[in-house]
Amino acid sequence: MKKFGRISFYSGIIMVILFGAILLFLISWKIFIFFSSLIVIRFIVDNKYRNTKFSAVFNIIFCIIIIIFVNVVK
Repeated sequence: MKKFGRISFYSGIIMVILFGAILLFLISWKIFIFFSSLIVIRFIVDNKYRNTKFSAVFNIIFCIIIIIFVNVVK
């Protein structure tokens, strides 16, 4: 289970880098910095509080923030 967690963590980081590169290409530096800091905070929370209610609530809030932000940028 620990190995699986590490693999998913690294794949998550790769996904974040790709996502960040796309954002940087499409929009601007400020939004890229904002998103990358949000994603880093999410990873820290996910590793500390995995499989707890706090982690679930934080993930839901994170998704809502991304949805709102994408709609505002469009």
